[in-house]
Amino acid sequence: MSLHQQFLQIIKQMNVQTVYAPIFYQAKYALRFEMGVGRPIDEKDQFIFSYFQNARQRARELFQALGPFDILRIDLRVGTINDKLFTQYVESIGLSSETQLITYKDDGYKYLIKAYYWYLPDFNLDVEKLFEDILYTDFRKPHFLAGNVYFLNSQAKLLYHLYDDRGLDLVATNKATLKPIYQQYHQWLLDYDRKAMQEIFEK
Repeated sequence: MSLHQQFLQIIKQMNVQTVYAPIFYQAKYALRFEMGVGRPIDEKDQFIFSYFQNARQRARELFQALGPFDILRIDLRVGTINDKLFTQYVESIGLSSETQLITYKDDGYKYLIKAYYWYLPDFNLDVEKLFEDILYTDFRKPHFLAGNVYFLNSQAKLLYHLYDDRGLDLVATNKATLKPIYQQYHQWLLDYDRKAMQEIFEK
């Protein structure tokens, strides 16, 4: 079974039909966390580094608590960056690639997506650099990472989606996988969706 087939099989068990919509709202068992707290940029349009440092620390801690993750997927909308630049980027974080072309239709428009997959035990991924680039993706290059990076723990059937500096979704096939994380990192939960999470994880 290809990495693409494994990925689709597991997310369907989570009730996630497509990754091109907020994953949290599709899944039966999911958590949504706030990453950056406060403002990312000051009055002089300078980065507030403590904002990004705090976001990366949260991303790292949740990643370590839930690993090991064995499958990585990065989506690239065809035409947003050429293959050579993308290859250079992924090589800079310790990866090469296998690809799977998929088509995504949204609101009547068709988008051709190239989905890249890696079996992480075969690579020495610089996950800290990848986290940093995701968190800064709305503010500096590379911009293509926003919302497009997915880590999967295929054994625990757990999906980790750090979408940008604002937030992170965790999705699992069963409640027991996420409940300890809900309890331990309760203060980091996104307030907007806190009530929905309480109704699931405090029963």
